[in-house]
Amino acid sequence: MRVSDRFVQTVAWRAFAALSAVVTAMVSLKLFRHYLPAGVFGLVQSALLLLASLPLFDGGFRTAINRNLLTAPEVEERNRLLEFIQIFNTWMAAGGLGLGVLAMVAYRFSPNAQASGEPLLFFLCLGGLAGLALLAAAQNSLLIGLGGQRHMFFLNAVAPWVNLGTLWLGFRMGWGPWAFIGSQVSTGLVVLLGAGWMLRQMVPGRIGFRWRRTGGFMSVFHRLKGEAFQVLICQVATTLLYLTDTLLVSVLIVGPDVDRYVLLIRLFAILRSLLQSADEALWPIIAAQTGGGVEMSQWLGRLNSWMYGAIMSAAALTLPPFILQYMGPDFAPTSALVGILAFRSLIAGLASQPAAYLFGTGRFSVLAGSMSRELGLGVVLGWLGLQWFGLTGVAGGFLLATLGGTLIPLPVAYARLHQWPALRWLARSWSRAGVAMLIAGVLAAGVAQWVNRPALLVVGAGIAVGVALAFGLGYAWWRGRAERLAIRASILRYL
Repeated sequence: MRVSDRFVQTVAWRAFAALSAVVTAMVSLKLFRHYLPAGVFGLVQSALLLLASLPLFDGGFRTAINRNLLTAPEVEERNRLLEFIQIFNTWMAAGGLGLGVLAMVAYRFSPNAQASGEPLLFFLCLGGLAGLALLAAAQNSLLIGLGGQRHMFFLNAVAPWVNLGTLWLGFRMGWGPWAFIGSQVSTGLVVLLGAGWMLRQMVPGRIGFRWRRTGGFMSVFHRLKGEAFQVLICQVATTLLYLTDTLLVSVLIVGPDVDRYVLLIRLFAILRSLLQSADEALWPIIAAQTGGGVEMSQWLGRLNSWMYGAIMSAAALTLPPFILQYMGPDFAPTSALVGILAFRSLIAGLASQPAAYLFGTGRFSVLAGSMSRELGLGVVLGWLGLQWFGLTGVAGGFLLATLGGTLIPLPVAYARLHQWPALRWLARSWSRAGVAMLIAGVLAAGVAQWVNRPALLVVGAGIAVGVALAFGLGYAWWRGRAERLAIRASILRYL
């Protein structure tokens, strides 16, 4: 199996973008702690999380267009697709503006929002950001269909730094929570203008805002609406799945508990985003049917087992003391809550490569069924858990939902697609993760016990993860040595 330089570069840019998000998020947490009163952090982050999900509600057409652009060899067909998506994006942004305002007006009347004392104008401005966010995300994602994933990830790497700089400036100037609005506006404009310039370099004259529908608009719409509808169901279910627990906590709980939960959700989301770099870089290759997509997905699936097992184990043990020392006792979570969220992220992580392969091959109905089942279970079990056990109950309810919706269905569907024994695939995946969890967990437990500085906790957790991954690489090298394979070939076959 040959790993192309282009794929490696794309993964590197995706990882750098995720790393930028991690670093800026850590600095932002200090800013929030210094400039915002208790309760306001959870309030604003919950609102921004809701707005951030709006770009996914595009009817599924962005993904359908990207998949068709990746496989369309004719210039005329590509031009028709580009013309359609520019008109669609313009109208979608206008609709998103209205939808965002309505959503934030409704959110204004939640107990937590009312307790904050922020005026209605603040929430109207937050909602108005939805149109900008939709348009920026739509134009940026179009780079995928034109083979510019690296350009998209470059903008994704720049955006967090722009956001952080504007946020810091706003806090220093005394804007308070309004600094969030300033940071979101500046970030959206940078992404929108940057993506627009890059798209014009790739297809001169084809990119721009368009209100009037052309004669070919409806023909493209009817041709892609079936695929787009399947994507839409998948996107809605997935978005709501990772939003509902936060909304339950934000709407039904008032006070610092909201901050604790939202902070943990954000930290684990950042970790997952970093770990999914290769998955997101691979699915367009699978969609375009170029390169060794099947072999690469197998290898990435095995690598994910080692990485997720080690990282989530280390995170579960070192995050509680890290947050206590970095953010203070007001944000300190219980070890049980962190452990539950870490295990849920582990399950989702081991299914991420199968899900990426199913996504790349257009099997959206399989993904939608799994996510919808998990969402339904999560709403019921999360609400019941909240009534009985508070924050830990919400996390536990959604963990049980993940066991029912993701643990087995997605890996099994992936294995059956290639006529592999599903149970063997699951067993090998979880055995690798189990070994990585054990090694990293033992070392991370020692780090958490003896280290009392945030920076050293991060370094210690990283060393624990590195030792676990080194064990996996060493085992693969040992297996390959018996067959006289080169190191690279040994890792690709036996990791």
